[in-house]
Amino acid sequence: MTSSLSSNSSASPIKAGRPKAPTVAKPVDALTARELDAHVEAVRARLAGTLDALEEKANVPKQFKKRADKRAEQLRELRREKPAVFAAVVVGGLALSVGIIALVVKSATKR
Repeated sequence: MTSSLSSNSSASPIKAGRPKAPTVAKPVDALTARELDAHVEAVRARLAGTLDALEEKANVPKQFKKRADKRAEQLRELRREKPAVFAAVVVGGLALSVGIIALVVKSATKR
């Protein structure tokens, strides 16, 4: 196999945080043991990063918890900075909940 990697100026930029694989200027089967070890380690690092990213995206409970934590922090910040707005949000949420419950009860009693 005579596969070689080269840098291309028109290639898309590598995302931040992703390890960049070393550029191999000669076929993989012509690499020295040290160069081959470095190449294998770079490929392993990229694979590990890809697997971590896939796990992060596929883990729905973890994504839900991250979003819930973010929303909770936003509400705490709103409560600290604008207590009147926070109170309005809480009262609005309660009114909406009571309205939904009333509609469900009304619908259930019509049957």
